[in-house]
Amino acid sequence: MKSQTFFGLDGLLTADSQRESKTREALSRHIDRKEREILDEIRRLPVDPTPDDLARYRALNEELLFWGKMRADHFPPEREPKTEDLLY
Repeated sequence: MKSQTFFGLDGLLTADSQRESKTREALSRHIDRKEREILDEIRRLPVDPTPDDLARYRALNEELLFWGKMRADHFPPEREPKTEDLLY
């Protein structure tokens, strides 16, 4: 007779938390990649911008703010920053 493994509630919770951890890691990598792409594109903009370049810069800045907010929403800081943290 073939033996069956019963994971129980602990096994299900572990599998679920591992899946959630992988999803969070994937989201974090995606946000990192998008932020790097945007910053690279901003760095490639000319030093003496035309009105079109300025419009592109504004659009990229808005997109960068979006991804920063996405990161803050999904990965809140583990603790509130202390005043002395903000001074340095």
